[in-house]
Amino acid sequence: MDKYHRPPLRSVDTSTTPSGVGTVNIMCNVRGRRKWLVLDNVLYVPSAHANLISVLQLLKQGAKVEFSSRSASIRNKSNGKKLYTASQYHGVYALDLWTTLTFPSPHVSPKMALWHNRLAHLSDANLQRLKKHAHGIRDMEPRLPCNPCLQGRMIEKAPQPRGEYAMELLHIDIAGPFDEGFDGSRYWLTVVDGFTGWIEIIPIPRRQEFVVESLRFFLDHNKRPERKCRRIRLDRIPKQVGGEMKFTLFSRAIHAEVTGVDQHQQNGVAERAHTTIYDRVGPTLAHTRLPRKFWPEIARTAAFLSNRSPTSKLNMTPYQAWYGDKPDLSRLSVIGSKGEYLIPPKQRKKLTEPKTRP
Repeated sequence: MDKYHRPPLRSVDTSTTPSGVGTVNIMCNVRGRRKWLVLDNVLYVPSAHANLISVLQLLKQGAKVEFSSRSASIRNKSNGKKLYTASQYHGVYALDLWTTLTFPSPHVSPKMALWHNRLAHLSDANLQRLKKHAHGIRDMEPRLPCNPCLQGRMIEKAPQPRGEYAMELLHIDIAGPFDEGFDGSRYWLTVVDGFTGWIEIIPIPRRQEFVVESLRFFLDHNKRPERKCRRIRLDRIPKQVGGEMKFTLFSRAIHAEVTGVDQHQQNGVAERAHTTIYDRVGPTLAHTRLPRKFWPEIARTAAFLSNRSPTSKLNMTPYQAWYGDKPDLSRLSVIGSKGEYLIPPKQRKKLTEPKTRP
């Protein structure tokens, strides 16, 4: 390539100087045959976004260019022989080039695949680490995926349960049966907000109470326009989805996402909420030494405290995500702490009688 010594090329509002001048060989397709096109004095302009051929320069070299609506041809002006052709694409005539079909042939190091099989399908990352902790393994290049590994290690992709805003997606499930509580409860209904992680625990005496308590929760929390429930996810339990429940969901444009058979992980958010409450109710009852019949109140308290505890998915507590403000924990007391209440003055019989009673 030679240097360019002429003035810069100018357009309407800009100018540029070619980096050099040289000869270009282009392999063209002329009626199914390969033919070279040699262009001399070609300007090399790196800032240009396309390779352009000047029709005027072709005419000066003795060529004849004919255009039609779909194609163009370059002929010998003296004898009229067709030399090259071009096709029209979106208003631009592009020279018909000879294209060679190529297929990717990735280079695979046989040593990498061999060591992978020798070590019982050890992962590539551990193979690279093993080089530092063993002798006899040299540098290896990445290999193609191993089909037996893909077949034997395939796992089910976990669903994405997170909602788009508070109350948009609710996960609902029932835990129990347990020993009868002081209020007659043997189950609890779990409602988890998919966006904020807010947990609501509602003790119920029978599984059939699911519909009534769910409707009550919707009526209490589905009033704000910016927090309209759009979906609920629950396990495939026929007793849970009664006619009244279906009518309420339909009238409020709420879609019920019922999990598939043996697909409890689809409602895994509610399942993990059960585990969270279990892990708090048992130790709390053991610490406070309260009778087991008080588990309904302990479960509600565990949900209350879980909503005010940090979570791994949020950089805040569910309380802050739900209400938009940090929780105030200054008045919390240990569960089961003894307290005293004030006796009204009219109920005090003697002047020396204490004003409080445990």
